[in-house]
Amino acid sequence: MTLAQNPAISAAKAATARLVDFAGRLLDLFLPPAMLTDRDARRSGRIFTAIHAIGPLPGFAILLWLYRLDPQPGPHLVVAMTCMAGFWAFLPVLRMTGRWRLLALLSVQNLAFILLFLSYYYGGISSPFLPWIVVAPFLIFFYLGETSLLSWLIVGAVAAEFDLFLAISRITGPAAVHVPPERLTSVTVLSLFCAGLCVTALAAHFAREITSKSQLEHEVLRHLATERALGEAKDAAEAASRAKTDFLASMSHELRTPLNAVIGFSEMMSSEAFGPIGHERYRGYAKDIHDSGSHLLAIINDILDVAKAESGTFELFEETFDCRETISEAAMMLRQRISEAGLTLELDLPPEMVRLRADRRRTKQVFLNLIHNAVKFTPAGGKIRIHAACDRKSGLTVTVKDTGIGIARENLKKVLQPFVQVGGTARRSQEGTGLGLPLVQAMMQRHGGRFELDSEPGQSTTARVIFPPERLVGDDAPGVPTPGRDLTIAAAGRGAKGTRIPTILVVDDDEDLRVLVARALSRGGYRALTAAHGIDALKYVRAHAIDVVVTDMLMPEMDGTELLRALQTERPGIPVIAMSGIGEWNEWLRIAVHLGAFATLHKPIIASQLLQVVEQALNRMPVDALA
Repeated sequence: MTLAQNPAISAAKAATARLVDFAGRLLDLFLPPAMLTDRDARRSGRIFTAIHAIGPLPGFAILLWLYRLDPQPGPHLVVAMTCMAGFWAFLPVLRMTGRWRLLALLSVQNLAFILLFLSYYYGGISSPFLPWIVVAPFLIFFYLGETSLLSWLIVGAVAAEFDLFLAISRITGPAAVHVPPERLTSVTVLSLFCAGLCVTALAAHFAREITSKSQLEHEVLRHLATERALGEAKDAAEAASRAKTDFLASMSHELRTPLNAVIGFSEMMSSEAFGPIGHERYRGYAKDIHDSGSHLLAIINDILDVAKAESGTFELFEETFDCRETISEAAMMLRQRISEAGLTLELDLPPEMVRLRADRRRTKQVFLNLIHNAVKFTPAGGKIRIHAACDRKSGLTVTVKDTGIGIARENLKKVLQPFVQVGGTARRSQEGTGLGLPLVQAMMQRHGGRFELDSEPGQSTTARVIFPPERLVGDDAPGVPTPGRDLTIAAAGRGAKGTRIPTILVVDDDEDLRVLVARALSRGGYRALTAAHGIDALKYVRAHAIDVVVTDMLMPEMDGTELLRALQTERPGIPVIAMSGIGEWNEWLRIAVHLGAFATLHKPIIASQLLQVVEQALNRMPVDALA
């Protein structure tokens, strides 16, 4: 058994703690309420109160002993005892005023007066009371601290009073001898003993203060070292996050380019653009390749969006659009999947909805993710209901509710973490990357809105997105025109192009992509030329009657940015369609539009989308430019 485990020692410690607590509460009775609420002031007040409550006791013992030895006790002892009792008077004054610093100064002066007064009447320079004068500086620094200018002023005042005492003693001589020096020996011993106790107590307190200060400094240094380590770890984590984001952005471009070829060629094969494909099974394989490529592209886009959200580089390309139309488009895109799953979709949208100022593509992705998530976890025969409500005060609320398997309450927060999947069903383990709902939350936060998720296991799940009121635009407000809208306009027939077949120049450093885009344009009835970079593109522009330029933005030799600037000089007014597959798409879009691009396309390029934008570019050109 260790000492700490000894029952007797433990009981003694507990009793001591109770006694200290009782003494502290007793001392608090003399403190004003204002000091009790401040930890440091309460501690100083308790020390002041304890000294003035206990300190006079040894002083009275010495005075009573002196009274016994003095054959002719006179008024001088009455004065000394009165001043000694004055220490106790400080306690109620402290309670009434709370000005303990001023009282501490008066207390030190009172002590110095008592010591010098008794020394004058009992022994002069050799008085047994004179050594007590060294206690005064201790008390001054004890009360006010060593850094206080007032402390040094009071020390100087006490020293001046001591010098005055010495001067008076030399001039007037010693007072009448009341007690012979040989009889003051016992008083001297008692006085020195009490003085020693007092100085020892003060020294012990200062030692504890120094130890506590040293421990505090050590703790502060430890915390500073921890803070530096955390700061370095934070910087390293941020650098790693930036590197990850840059890597994903770069890889996004590298992955989208071959995916463009996979999706584009498989689309052409499945549609038998250049004649019958042969065996029927090959047509199915081509469709599988196209679907798998599209699915892989969606995963790449989701991973990149999550990386942007984590790194704080998630940007919005805002425009004003009809939210009712966007919700309907998202539902229509998943209608076939809903039908195949044996589910019923119910749209409850008000006929008149205010327009929304937001990132149209991201907003549509939010609705797609919510509906797709509901489809995955709703058994056949279930129902999905989409409800929208607009309010000028609370904003736009879109609710997607299903009758699916639900989510346990303890898992609601988990499903909002990237790549986290909950549940043990085979269906869950085979589908999804765990990015849908985290992306919804990130997109809504970036829009200043909220995403709420409620669920009842085995019954239903309700997902709710809320756009803030400041993003609502009145029906009569004009939309904000942006080049990005060209990508979402419904397909339209080509306008008249005259007797000459328009020539489209395709500029990209990836040969497969150039071939794919050129074949799509040829199938659409256009003449297509290809160039590997901007320098070759300018040669074609100078040598041929190019009607539209379709160019990648990131290329060697001369990239899309430099080509756009050069075309403003070489062929001002020629429509340029910029395309890119890099992660920071919005930034490239802004650059392209700023440099005069007619429209922008995001890789991988869909043939129907490309033909639509080319048609729009041609129809917007003056007729004489086509001649």
